Amino acid sequence: MNSTNSIFYKSTVNSSSGWINGFLGVLIFSGSLPATKLAIVDFSPLFVTVARATIAGLLALGMLLIFKEKRPAKAQLVALTIVALGVVVGFPLLSSLALQYVTSAHSIVFVGMLPLSTAIFGVLRGGERPRPAFWLFSILGSLIVIGFAAAQGLSASPAGDILMLLAIILCGLGYAEGAKLSKALGGWQVICWALVLSLPFMTPAMFLLMPASLSEISSPAWFGLAYVSLFSMLIGFIFWYRGLAQGGIAAVGQLQLLQPFFGLALAATLLHEQVSIGMLGVTLGVILCVAGSKKFAK
Repeated sequence: MNSTNSIFYKSTVNSSSGWINGFLGVLIFSGSLPATKLAIVDFSPLFVTVARATIAGLLALGMLLIFKEKRPAKAQLVALTIVALGVVVGFPLLSSLALQYVTSAHSIVFVGMLPLSTAIFGVLRGGERPRPAFWLFSILGSLIVIGFAAAQGLSASPAGDILMLLAIILCGLGYAEGAKLSKALGGWQVICWALVLSLPFMTPAMFLLMPASLSEISSPAWFGLAYVSLFSMLIGFIFWYRGLAQGGIAAVGQLQLLQPFFGLALAATLLHEQVSIGMLGVTLGVILCVAGSKKFAK
């Protein structure tokens, strides 16, 4: 195998691995909003935000110590701070607050705009330059998701919608910044260092906001908190950032178009919220958009 073929083969393998890792990340993230909805039944949104960051942060610190990871360079601290503000604080807090006003099914709809947000920040922060056809498929996929949600006749709340929109913007920024940093620091190392960077602020806040009586907290609320702490805040990001770094921020980011449908299925199962069977047809359309955007991502 000559050097040109070798480089092409390596690039293809990395791209495929990126899509696999990205898909696993999306699958894990799909349970985030339904789990958050369960958690805020008995916990306050502020407590859920700081508790999930603290629990995941302590686990992240343990991982970094066990594997003896080197500390980030000073030049990387700004990027890690942006990641922390986007995905450790921003999205968890704003989405938790939004879920006080809207159903989890309604909030999941906004995730359909996350690929576009991630792609835009991938261009602004990561220097990626997708072809025009990529934006066509990306916008089309987002419109399909939004149109599907509108067809469901979900009740809207201006406050909840604005909070979710802000959450999506910050999340897209955190995803793109973390993916760019993953190329130098490593996928799981990025989220671990971002969580550790947040610990000095999140841990005291957790104790200050802790409910007076934990014995009155229901099992579903504990389950929701455990899920968003372990899977949404840590394990999902290990796959996600690795996938974005391998396959490209804009390209792999389009897998998020599938997240609303996985999330709606979980919302129907866990929260008994009604989900239309029309979801299957729309899901097929979204998959075609993901395939199209992948083809024109570079």
